[in-house]
This record gives sequence, structure tokens and C-alpha cells, in this order.
Amino acid sequence: MELFISARFHALQGQETGVETALRKVIAPTRQEQGCLSIHAFRSIRDARLFYIHSRWVDEAAFDNHVSQYEYEAVRGRSAAVGRSRARCSTSQPCRVVLSAENSLRR
Repeated sequence: MELFISARFHALQGQETGVETALRKVIAPTRQEQGCLSIHAFRSIRDARLFYIHSRWVDEAAFDNHVSQYEYEAVRGRSAAVGRSRARCSTSQPCRVVLSAENSLRR
């Protein structure tokens, strides 16, 4: 089943440019990974230190493979600014909502 990822990165003071650069570098290669359906990075308009990644994967195994590659890169220091930021990540799947004959919602 498809998996949706919402990741939030709050850059440490003075690390904003490093976080943005690291995120920009990882987006294009991630789009080419097997199992990645989409990925986009965002920066808050109200807090310049706050960044988000929203991605969609064919399944959890594809995302796990991506994470293992990312962790390898982080260990090598390529994403050091992101590694030093405060990050939170949530995984989710679409709600299964169906309209019944009476047009009421049921799950």
C-alpha cells in the first residue's frame, strides 16, 4: 500500500542555508529512486528555519530503502546540516472513506 511521508526539519540557528542546500541536493536523486512516486521540499514563509519534505512511496519497503541510503550519506557527512537540525517524520496512508447509498461517510 502507498506510503506518505511528512518530514519536518527545524534548522539550528545559523544552519538554515546548509539545511536548504542539503534538501535541494537530495530531492532530484530521490525522485529517481525506485519506488518514489513524488517528493517535494518546502520552506516556511513564517519561520525561515523550518523546512518540510512531503513524499509518496509505492510501499514501506521502498521508503526503508531510501532511508538506509540517506543514513549512509549522513554518516559520510554530506548532509551534516540536516543531521544537526531537529527533525520529525511521520508516515501515513490514505484514509479509506467510502460514500454509502445514503451519502453518509463510513470507514
